[in-house]
Amino acid sequence: MHNFMARSNIITRWINDLPDPPSVYKARKRRLNELSDAMEQTPTRRQKMATPNTESEDADHLNTPRPPSAAPLSDTFLVLHPSPSVSSDTSVRSSVARSDTASSQSRAAKRRRSESPKKRLENLTLARYPVVPRSIGTVGELPSSAQRIARHLRKCQLRVGIIHPDNMDAMQPYLDNDDDLTERLFSEQRGRVGDSPCCTEVVSIVEQANENEAERASEAAWNGDVHTALFRTALRHSRWQHELRCDNVTAASIDLDAFSLADYHQDFTEPNSRIDFSIGLRLSQAKKRHLSRCTNAVNPTLYEPVRFAPTALHVETKLTGEGWRAAQSQLSLWVTRHVAKLRELLGLAGQPATTPIPVLPALVVQGHDWTCLFFEDHSDGARLYSGYSVGSTKNVVDAQAVIAALQFLMDWIQTEYRPWFDEMILQPLLAKTS
Repeated sequence: MHNFMARSNIITRWINDLPDPPSVYKARKRRLNELSDAMEQTPTRRQKMATPNTESEDADHLNTPRPPSAAPLSDTFLVLHPSPSVSSDTSVRSSVARSDTASSQSRAAKRRRSESPKKRLENLTLARYPVVPRSIGTVGELPSSAQRIARHLRKCQLRVGIIHPDNMDAMQPYLDNDDDLTERLFSEQRGRVGDSPCCTEVVSIVEQANENEAERASEAAWNGDVHTALFRTALRHSRWQHELRCDNVTAASIDLDAFSLADYHQDFTEPNSRIDFSIGLRLSQAKKRHLSRCTNAVNPTLYEPVRFAPTALHVETKLTGEGWRAAQSQLSLWVTRHVAKLRELLGLAGQPATTPIPVLPALVVQGHDWTCLFFEDHSDGARLYSGYSVGSTKNVVDAQAVIAALQFLMDWIQTEYRPWFDEMILQPLLAKTS
């Protein structure tokens, strides 16, 4: 026992004589205490943002090391190395002006896109060349140059003389056993503008139209399936199928580059307009070449198929019961530009500025239903007369009325509009280039 106690005392003394080891815990605690002291002396980021000290910020900014200021560029360097940053005040102002103009045009475009069709029509009545809508009461209220074609379209509206008697037997299944209707539907005079198509052609168009209506087909489907077929059928059976042309112009737009005179570049702040179809004059390649030496187009567009095919009838299509005001607005904008182009061509041909332009017909098609309008030009504006409902594609009789109306319009284009265009524009321009 004595020996054990002696050894224990020796071990105890040896442990006591050892140096103190570094304490990890104490070191960590010491570092934490130092960090805490530093945080108490320096405000937090949130505190600085809440209560900024302007004087200390200015002092820090002044005390921050910065590179020395660059020496002024010599005149020789500026001449040899021009930079946009040292360009003249005029160019800077020009750049700013262009930027402001582009911004204002962009804002105006957005406003125009958001305008309702009713608002656009109201704006057209207040334009520099105002277009004032009017309703057609009697044929006698129209300008004299439009009264003959209006009377024919009125007959189509009343279903009078729209089918040639040669088709009487074939039409019997589609009549309502109404002797009065049968008597007024058929007329020998119908053959003066073209043939009545056979019932088989018309029935297929009507069936497709009713299918489109039932399936709520798109406007593009109506254009491709129904309206194009009607235009082709009417033109193929017209007396003037080789003198006229019908085009789908949905890809065409009003183009400023189609106008060669600066006077007609103004008032183009209205939204651009697109229409769906047009009927115009067919010109020979030789006449097109001669015209191309005087102007880059005879229409307000550079769309190649109709660039040198003088348009006389414009057509806008919509879905059934929709877009009447929008169609009026689009046609008004397009025909307004068309009249401006005609005025330019008249000037190039040496005609007086007061030369009258014939009243121009136009069509609005809403699904099944076809309506005719008339655009009358004046030196201080235009009147838009509407509208005769000339037929529909709901049944065979009404579709025959549409085809008759189209052929009457084609006859007017060939017998009245073409002579005016040839005399006032085409022949004088061809004489200049011969």
